[in-house]
Amino acid sequence: MRKKYPEIEEIFTRYEENQNEEDLIKLGNILPTYFMDLKFMAVYWKALFNYLGYDPTFIKLFVDTYNSKYLIEQDMKLPIEVRNTQARSWSEKQ
Repeated sequence: MRKKYPEIEEIFTRYEENQNEEDLIKLGNILPTYFMDLKFMAVYWKALFNYLGYDPTFIKLFVDTYNSKYLIEQDMKLPIEVRNTQARSWSEKQ
């Protein structure tokens, strides 16, 4: 997971600078897999904490705060074309 993030960040930075369609396509191909890996890791850690009897109150608060700001689960359900359009409009706002 940590190895993938710098690659994603590099491609995104390159896309912001050049507005290259190829970089946007790469992001569209890499991000869904990365988000699924993230979700798997979150489910794994949650199950492990439950098994160990750990009270993850602060982790739940962080996850709730993160999910309220970034609607990743809703975005993943959208077709790739819609996500690409949203990514373009978001980068134009920046």
